[in-house]
Amino acid sequence: MLREPDIIALFKSDADTLDDCALLPLKGLTLISTDSLSEGTHFRRDWSSPEDVATKLIHVNVSDIYASGGRPACCTLNLGLPLDLADSFVERFARAFVAELDSLGIDLLGGDTFRSDSMQLGLTMLGQTSRHVTRSGGRPGDSLYVTGALGLSAAGFAHLSGRIQLSHELTKKALDRHLRPRAAGPFAMSDDVHAAMDVSDGVVQDSVRLSRASGLTLDIHLDRLPSPDGLLAFLSPREIAISGEELELLFLAPPGFRGFPCTEIGYARAGEGVAFYMDGKKISVDQGFEHFSSKSVTVHSADGQAGGQR
Repeated sequence: MLREPDIIALFKSDADTLDDCALLPLKGLTLISTDSLSEGTHFRRDWSSPEDVATKLIHVNVSDIYASGGRPACCTLNLGLPLDLADSFVERFARAFVAELDSLGIDLLGGDTFRSDSMQLGLTMLGQTSRHVTRSGGRPGDSLYVTGALGLSAAGFAHLSGRIQLSHELTKKALDRHLRPRAAGPFAMSDDVHAAMDVSDGVVQDSVRLSRASGLTLDIHLDRLPSPDGLLAFLSPREIAISGEELELLFLAPPGFRGFPCTEIGYARAGEGVAFYMDGKKISVDQGFEHFSSKSVTVHSADGQAGGQR
């Protein structure tokens, strides 16, 4: 097993000069976001390569910065490694991690390394913005939009789990999205973008958070969710709606928004809650995975009635 100084040197060539604290090289409005990846919860070593894990760890944080209207600038890394982890895994992870940061123009300021029973990775990222976009600025009359296409992450997980067998055309795309997601963006966040967040836990859960933050009712039409060609042969719109770690942008803006490519999937009105529709009829939707659910998770529709359970 590599010694701690050897591990640190994989990430910082000037490791011997690092101090206990770093001086932040930022001016103006500063954004901060943190995310963790825990082996067995967020990834499996028998499924994910070191390069997959490194890319995912970076982009789940970059996605939050983009969704807030910013550009990532620097980060710190906490690295918990088990004794049975091969040195080659750590070395490949470090090379991919450093290369991805370099490609995005992000500086690694420092961090911490420690021994753990399983891989435990934490990244804190800072960014800069001229306009902070929050989840709470939505207005009645806004439309709800999402960028890109949804569902590939759920499809990749289902394929790896043996629940479905994807077509050759979709397999690589789905596995890439599930194992190595990349943040969509950055976006030109004009004043017309009233509220925004990234799709990290699926449109169903994330729309509930957006609704609560903005104090609005959201009416969402699942048959409008954008998905890659051919995916509906393998996943239903309900399954696409709960696909997590898509890292697309979910946002509220005036009807007819054309600031960057996106799809209108619903509307905002006064009230509270989220209502889901298919072919114009209100439906119940399973909320999908939640870290701290015990037996079931309930989605409440806009009229206060309980929705689907997990």
